[in-house]
Amino acid sequence: MSISIHPSTNSGALLLSGEITEDVALRFESCIELLFAYYRYDQITVEINSPGGQVTALEHMLASLERWRGLGRQVGTKASFRAGSAAAMLLAMGDIGSRSASGSTTLLFHSARIDGANAMFTASAATSLGTLLQGKDLLHLERLVGHQVRGFGGWHALAAEGAARCEHLIKRSGSRTSRSAGQPPVTPFGSLSLATLARSFRHCQERQSIAPYRRMLSRRFAEDRAMSAAEAWALCLIDSVLDRPDLQPSSKPLSTAPDDPVVSAMRPGM
Repeated sequence: MSISIHPSTNSGALLLSGEITEDVALRFESCIELLFAYYRYDQITVEINSPGGQVTALEHMLASLERWRGLGRQVGTKASFRAGSAAAMLLAMGDIGSRSASGSTTLLFHSARIDGANAMFTASAATSLGTLLQGKDLLHLERLVGHQVRGFGGWHALAAEGAARCEHLIKRSGSRTSRSAGQPPVTPFGSLSLATLARSFRHCQERQSIAPYRRMLSRRFAEDRAMSAAEAWALCLIDSVLDRPDLQPSSKPLSTAPDDPVVSAMRPGM
C-alpha cells in the first residue's frame, strides 16, 4: 500500500494506491491534516488507484473528510486505473463537481461482503452477520444518496442532472456524428439500460422523491459487477470522464448545508 502527498502552488494532492486498511486510514487522516492544517490548502484532490478494502477503514476516512468539509475545505477525487468497493465509495464521496475518472478506469460499486474463502460460520452466526451486512449496506447507501442530494442542491436538481446525462448518452448512441468523430459507442449498463436509468430519474421528478434513485443504486450495487466510467457518470457517481469532453456535468452543482430541507425528501419509503 502506498499513500503520499504532493504539494503544489494552489492545491495539494494525496495519492492512494493499494488496499485500504485501518493503518492506511490512519495515515490518510494524518496526510489530510498535513495538507489542510500545515500547507493550508483550501482544496485538495485525492487520487485513487485501489481495489478497495475494509469498511471500518473507509468510514474513518470519510469522517476525516467530513470534518474538514465542515471547516470549509474542498476535497475532489480522481480515479486512475481502478477504484473498487471501499475505494469506489471514496471516489463517489468527493465534492460534487470534482469527481473524475478516465474512460478506461475499472469501477466496482457493490454491497458489503465477507472476504475470505476459509471463513466458517454457524447458521445463527451467518444470520446475524447477514443482518449486520444489510445494515451496513443501508447506512452506506443513505450516506451516499444524502451526499448527492446536498451536493447537487436538492433531490430535484440531482434528478434533473441524472435525466439530462442519460438523455445525452441516449442521443449520442444514435448519433452518426459521434460515430464518425471516432467516439466509442455506448455499451449496455449491467441490467439497467440507459432508458431504465432515465426513467428512474424522471420518476424522481414526477413523484417528488429520491426513492427511485435510491432503489436504482441499490439494485445496481447488488449486481456486484464492474461498471464503466460512462455508467458511473450517468448514475451521477462521478462528474466527469477525463478523456471524454462530452461527459461533463451539464449544470453547476449547488452546495447546501447538511440540515437543508431537501434532505427530508430522502426519508425511506417515500
